[in-house]
Formats: sequence, C-alpha cells, structure tokens
Amino acid sequence: MADQRLAILDQAISQAQQFAQSILGLIQQQILALAQQAS
Repeated sequence: MADQRLAILDQAISQAQQFAQSILGLIQQQILALAQQAS
C-alpha cells in the first residue's frame, strides 16, 4: 500500500519536472525572441 502511494507520488513528481522544464523552455524562447527584437 505504501509502496503504491510512493510510486504514484514519484510519477507525479517526474511529470511536474517535465512540465516545469517545458515551461522554462518556452520562457527561454520568448526571452531570446525579445532580445533579438531589441538589438
């Protein structure tokens, strides 16, 4: 029972990390685009 909960938690954490990374990637692209416009 505890193992199952731990596995679900682990899965949720890895999904959250993937989500955060994709968001950061999008933000980085936006910053690069703005920097190119500014120059």
